[in-house]
Amino acid sequence: MICAHNYFHQKDNWRMKLFNLAFFSYREWRVSHAISHHHYPNSILDLEISYFEPMLCWLPNPDIKGTFQRYGSWIYGPIIYSFIFMGEFLKRVIETIQTGKCTFFADDLITFILPTFMYLSDSTSLGAVLKMWIFIVMVASFGFGVIGLNAAHHHPEAFHSGDKLPDEIDFGIYQIAAVIDRADVKGSQFAVLTSFGDHCLHHMFPTLDHGILPQLYPVFHQTCAEFETTYRECSWLHHIVGQHWQLARVETNVYDPNKKLH
Repeated sequence: MICAHNYFHQKDNWRMKLFNLAFFSYREWRVSHAISHHHYPNSILDLEISYFEPMLCWLPNPDIKGTFQRYGSWIYGPIIYSFIFMGEFLKRVIETIQTGKCTFFADDLITFILPTFMYLSDSTSLGAVLKMWIFIVMVASFGFGVIGLNAAHHHPEAFHSGDKLPDEIDFGIYQIAAVIDRADVKGSQFAVLTSFGDHCLHHMFPTLDHGILPQLYPVFHQTCAEFETTYRECSWLHHIVGQHWQLARVETNVYDPNKKLH
């Protein structure tokens, strides 16, 4: 499903529909991710920020998160990861009921390919198949949460709404301010495709195939030097730890394009 993310940024193709394998919808994500998140990462206009509030609050605002949310989220956060997929389905059901407009389409039936195959290929009862399927979905959801929420954005040194930006800033520098890449997933297209890798360049050129992005690093680094902007990287473990500190952070940071990551 993470691999499919590379393709719903592009024109319609069959690969993007793999994103629907477990209750997600590439149609919904073309709005919440491709439009909202990519235009306004880590801001109050980023739906990938507001989707998890008030349980997971990454914005450094003491008015929206108390002590329990700041530090309790370190404990209950992984539980939330396990329900991301089913939460997306429930959200669409509620939206359909409240608006009277169906938010489901024929390609949402892709979700039921796996349980159907499981049932047809095994003599186990339907109830047992459904239990195993839900377990698989929850494990996959947990993995998606661990990877996606620690991919590039939620680090204390990354810009979040509430932090201060320079008076003169353009779209490219803003994207760099909101991203800290993971150095240890570079160099492998498999690792990049399955973990939202090469994230900064992906934000710069979201419609380009991930296989092309590594070719852009030389000119990207040159452009960063021309604009006196530091491209920041850290390890994945550093990101995971940093994401939890970001949940707890309420102090305002000042983004300095020249500052290197400690």
